[in-house]
Amino acid sequence: MNAILSSLFLPRGRASRFEILIAAIVMLSIEMLLMTFGAQLHAAIGSYGISAVKALVLWIGCIVTIRRLHDVGLSGWWLLGGAAFLCMWMALILLSSLFAFGRDVLVPGSFFHLGVLTLSMLPAIGAALWLHLSPGDAFRNRFGNPSVIEPQDQAVNAPVVS
Repeated sequence: MNAILSSLFLPRGRASRFEILIAAIVMLSIEMLLMTFGAQLHAAIGSYGISAVKALVLWIGCIVTIRRLHDVGLSGWWLLGGAAFLCMWMALILLSSLFAFGRDVLVPGSFFHLGVLTLSMLPAIGAALWLHLSPGDAFRNRFGNPSVIEPQDQAVNAPVVS
């Protein structure tokens, strides 16, 4: 368990598909708790405390993504390039939607708003799916050995007795 917790805060090394799944579950759980108990948490720890928790979730997401990129043989700098591309993509979608449909795209809950939001997040969804589904390098690469944190299946790993 210590290995998983330390892997959420250190950008060195590699992260397997299992590790990125665990990190995604942890981050989604924290976000769901913030959404469910937001008013109570705001009263208890204030907006700065909630911002600190959200910054921690963002940090964990960036660290695990960098380590997962290392596992598939890419530099962590690809995360920065992907974020820049996503910002440009979102600006392009928003501006073209504003010109095509007017200010209705800015009204939360409207059909246009939901469509623009969905279309603007397609590259991020595709990248997340790719990171979760692509196998990592099977052998040592320039970022180190394959991650050893994998779920253990006792039937498969049991010694053969003859």
